[in-house]
Amino acid sequence: MKQRLIKAASCSFTCLMLIMQPVASPLAETITIGKGTGILWEGLPFNATLSGPLDNSTFIERYALLAISENSGVCMAASKLQNIGGYMAYPISGLSGVGLIPRATGTASYVRDAGGSTPDETLSGTFGLPETKGFSSYKGGSVLSVSGYAWCLSVTSGYLASFYLSSGPRTATLSGSWVLVADGTQQTGQGTLAPIYFGSFSNARSGDKYATILPSNINLRVSTLECSVSTPTSINFGYVSRDTAAGAELALMPVQLTATCGQDSDRINANINLQFRAISGLYNNEPSRLALNQGGGYITGEIDGGVTGSGNCRATTGLKFDNTAIKLGSITSAESSKTLANQVTWRLCSGGSSLPAGAVTASTEMLVTFN
Repeated sequence: MKQRLIKAASCSFTCLMLIMQPVASPLAETITIGKGTGILWEGLPFNATLSGPLDNSTFIERYALLAISENSGVCMAASKLQNIGGYMAYPISGLSGVGLIPRATGTASYVRDAGGSTPDETLSGTFGLPETKGFSSYKGGSVLSVSGYAWCLSVTSGYLASFYLSSGPRTATLSGSWVLVADGTQQTGQGTLAPIYFGSFSNARSGDKYATILPSNINLRVSTLECSVSTPTSINFGYVSRDTAAGAELALMPVQLTATCGQDSDRINANINLQFRAISGLYNNEPSRLALNQGGGYITGEIDGGVTGSGNCRATTGLKFDNTAIKLGSITSAESSKTLANQVTWRLCSGGSSLPAGAVTASTEMLVTFN
């Protein structure tokens, strides 16, 4: 189950809201997903850097500087994607109604034909979720995925001769993770993933740079296991005193969280997990601290029963907001259902003298998963 936590955490007022969807999670080289529609899983993080000259001065938009493609030399045709559960996704071979979407950000730099020896223009953007959209310094504005192609960002459109400095430096970076979606028609079975690449392409094959960002040795399994979660969808910390001592606890709110799982035929053994992904970012890049949108403070979480360590504001042992799987419990093949009840304690913490006054917000997504 996927929940979007929108926490208004404030020195004066705080609120937490949750929006839910079903999900599942990975185990070693097998990803198990269950019933449900929409986003069912997120993981397999990647981070890649490509560099080297383009070896050709011609600009052709389908040979984009930033692309995610099943082809190592050109952008992926939009026709390769299918509408699966309301998302345009890359279908999984052998599993009807299941597809992949990246959630990634990338940047590229290059030198124009009339440029010097250092990069003088850039391209940056997002791919897949929430959308494929970027900014081109050459165009001086936003760019969308190249027409007729998917997950493909180019500096402009059309064809331009003598555009790049052929021998000039070019660097491209990409980081993100993969999201699995389904349309509810998936049935018990097993599928495989074909390699997918991060590419920075050229009109010359010698100038193509690419790296595999989806392993080909991952198997997908569909089961009948399904999980749901019950927890308050709104939390109000109320008015709290402003304290600029770094690590000071400004407010605390315990809430109940109950996960209920069931499976029909083809029962399996599975762990039941939580995964949190920071939307508002990590405070000082610490996985256990969810940053406030306004800066200057953070949120921590703690789950009882030894599921996590302490969520004390000065500790870093609470629940992680970096998609780390947190095990709640398990279900066996002999069990048709399982209910797990826990308490989650949320804390609002001061980051020090930069703590803002007034209402502030933070947000995260929570996946209730199994593997």
